[in-house]
Amino acid sequence: MPKLYIILILVGLISIPRIHGQRLKFEHYGEEDGLSNNSVRHILQDDKGFIWLGTSSGINRFDGYSFNRFSSITSGGVNTINNDQITALSIDEFNKKLWIGTKNGLTVLKLDTHQFTTFLPDINNIHSLPDAHIISVYVDKHNKVWVGTKSKGLYLFHPEEERFVRIDIKGFESITTIYEDKRGNIWIGSYGKGAIAKIKADSTGEILGLKTYKLRIPNSNEINPYVNFIYEDFKSDLFVGTSKGGLYKFDIINNTFENLYIKDDTIRKNLGPYFFSIAQAPDGKYWIGTIGGLIVCNQIEDIEKGDFQWHFSKINDDTSISDNYISSLYFDKSGVLWIGTEDGLDKYDPFENLFTVRSDISNYIDTHFIKIRGFAKTFDSKIIAATRQNGLFKLGNNQFDFLFKSDYDISSIFSIDGIFFYLGLWNGSLLIYNYENNQAKIVDTGIDNDLILTIAEYSDTEIIVGSNSNGVVVLNKKD
Repeated sequence: MPKLYIILILVGLISIPRIHGQRLKFEHYGEEDGLSNNSVRHILQDDKGFIWLGTSSGINRFDGYSFNRFSSITSGGVNTINNDQITALSIDEFNKKLWIGTKNGLTVLKLDTHQFTTFLPDINNIHSLPDAHIISVYVDKHNKVWVGTKSKGLYLFHPEEERFVRIDIKGFESITTIYEDKRGNIWIGSYGKGAIAKIKADSTGEILGLKTYKLRIPNSNEINPYVNFIYEDFKSDLFVGTSKGGLYKFDIINNTFENLYIKDDTIRKNLGPYFFSIAQAPDGKYWIGTIGGLIVCNQIEDIEKGDFQWHFSKINDDTSISDNYISSLYFDKSGVLWIGTEDGLDKYDPFENLFTVRSDISNYIDTHFIKIRGFAKTFDSKIIAATRQNGLFKLGNNQFDFLFKSDYDISSIFSIDGIFFYLGLWNGSLLIYNYENNQAKIVDTGIDNDLILTIAEYSDTEIIVGSNSNGVVVLNKKD
């Protein structure tokens, strides 16, 4: 018996709206779902799988079902966050601690006991933090805690003595981001007088040297825009995302950061020169958050050429992202992407987005509502889709094209050789379509006013058709 290629059987009506390109579905969480504030700026996951969210109204721990809020109000007593404006998050998995930067204090949360400790400026302690406004915090691979302040520069925390030691970098008073590359170097982001600093370290994390870099803003006399992130890709190339300056890449040969200026004026204006966040998916693609939505690309350099997918918020689409201002991106251990926006938390699960909705057929139909009754494969490896009252369509070169016009009410489709296609009709008849000459004829099966649900090969010379309520009929193929 020849192979039967069953591509998909759809029962009932399938209505496909007019969609251009692939659409991703995003799930949304907001204050109405228990999130303490819709402005989600920071996202992390601990070793137990909990998602931690930094908002403008405290910390939220999400277990996939509900949000547990930690704030200066809800925590109560001494064991609390000192300030609810969360400015930074970093996790120390070895010591099971979550480090939390706020506008008034640096707080560490012991994940196993939920015990909070806050560090504040103390005029009686020369080893305390001199600035309570924390902008960045980072735990490196040696479990050293780096702290960036708003106006007093960069510090290293020594937990044994609870001592903060300043790392003096000229012109770097406001530390916006801290990042560790694969070689153990610590990269510092700032703005204004300084932009990027590289702290070279040995295998134990001891500081060996320091170098600073400027960033030049395209078509402007300004320099050193606000640095939002520093990121190393799988090729060990270093990238910097900024506000006002766009995206930069480190040129190893010239030892400078070069701007990846988007050449297309329309794309550049729609995205804006604000790059806030970045994350790499398990499939290797890069997701970048901007002020104009989400960018997905194979290589970060592709953005300069406009070679990327672009996902943005649509007013009339509840499954699009909540807001175009993408503050934070984080892929959890299961491969799910969490997206922090200014209007809530979004979730993208790639395993729920394995299917691509096709709208090609609707372009040929006035109503744009398609009733598909089945699929079959042709001898030349094309796919034929049978629609209920709009004939046949052929999928080739990743596009559905009109193939054969028919007003008959088709209920099923079957083919043995990919040349002759047997189409069951709702009135009990059979429409036999010849793919090679694009012609068809009607065959009376003896079944009246009963739809043919299924067709199959019965023998080398016969086929069998099954109706809804009048049994089966065996027909000679020559008919």
